[in-house]
Amino acid sequence: MNIPASTAALRVIESDICIVGNGAIAKTTALGLAQAGFSVTLLGPPAPPPAPAGSDPGWDARVYALNHTAYRLLSSLKVWGALDASRVAPVDAMIVQGDGAQAGGLGFDAYGARTDTLAWIMEDRNIAQALDAALRFAQNVRQVEGRATALLQTQDDATVQLDNGSCIKSQLVVGADGAQSWVRGQCDIGFDYRSYNQRAVVSNFACELPHHGAAYQWFTGVDGIVALLPLPGNQVSLVWSAPDALADTLRSESAAQIAARLAVYAQENSVH
Repeated sequence: MNIPASTAALRVIESDICIVGNGAIAKTTALGLAQAGFSVTLLGPPAPPPAPAGSDPGWDARVYALNHTAYRLLSSLKVWGALDASRVAPVDAMIVQGDGAQAGGLGFDAYGARTDTLAWIMEDRNIAQALDAALRFAQNVRQVEGRATALLQTQDDATVQLDNGSCIKSQLVVGADGAQSWVRGQCDIGFDYRSYNQRAVVSNFACELPHHGAAYQWFTGVDGIVALLPLPGNQVSLVWSAPDALADTLRSESAAQIAARLAVYAQENSVH
């Protein structure tokens, strides 16, 4: 059940658990706790408008690498079967290479690990759509759109106040609202931060040759770490953990210039 904040004005919404967040973690947590018998309120921002019918959304730059534990969890929640399988790529092999052809390397595959696949690569949009579909039919889950403004705690419960005057009262508040978590700040939960002086630059490319389900990772030394993750067809997802200065350069370059850089690494590491 979706309740826009405007129509929930001045309401007191009660549930066992309130989850603040709108990403895959928040939605998966809501489904799991609801299936365990708890009443759940999922608080998130208003959903963006859907893409026009028949439009091609392209490939999502944000992708997940899901392991077998994630597969079992999503299967138990009846979410895995709702994914668009045509946009999920199994990882059949992983190839890790040090700096240069003479450096050490590591390779392993699903056959050697005695499993059907090592992991699965999928777009954020794909898993979000499957989770949203499951939430629409979930028992004990109420979705509320709005912005939290205050978190009040007592010995017995916690209350999340919204910007329209409504509030959500529950026994437990779960903060699944990202790296800059509002819930964490309200609870004065500290954390240690250490900069690696690197930023991840992500993009998607179509390859000239098939990748055969292999994921590549190159430790390049001064240029950081380059990872190529397989997507369906000949598509790959690039995740380049680059030093800050190089990250700025990469963001200003064209796709053709970045592809030329990748071709050099592939040649140096004998990837064809």
